Amino acid sequence: MRKLLLLCALFVLGLDSGCANPIQPSQMNLTGNWSGYAEIGLGLETPLTMELIDINGHIEGTGGGNVDCKWYVYCGSFASYTVWGSHNGSQLHLVGHSMYGESWVLTGAIRVGTDLISGTGKGTGVLPMFQNFPWSMKVVTPIF
Repeated sequence: MRKLLLLCALFVLGLDSGCANPIQPSQMNLTGNWSGYAEIGLGLETPLTMELIDINGHIEGTGGGNVDCKWYVYCGSFASYTVWGSHNGSQLHLVGHSMYGESWVLTGAIRVGTDLISGTGKGTGVLPMFQNFPWSMKVVTPIF
């Protein structure tokens, strides 16, 4: 009888502490349409748009499809590109490759609760003026 009471007490304590039904918090999902700017060159804002698919922190996507580069001097990197990378819920790392052959890396932070990601970008094999440029994007349409 004592053993049964002890087991019942442990079961009730387990229910109260959440042990009986362990609900794992869902990982942040960045799937959706994102829009913002990259300040490359001499501080010129260049449109930055992406449609991202996030599967357990692994990201793939495309972007820049509707950017007209005749109006943006440094836009070759961000006109029609593919992107891939990862995030851990607070930090983000994306690699992009433009249809013009240019590549870049965006690293940054995910601002929880604001639908905002931002950080620093770096072009690969480009002039120093394309190194360490700020960028930011906000989710326009989350897709779940």
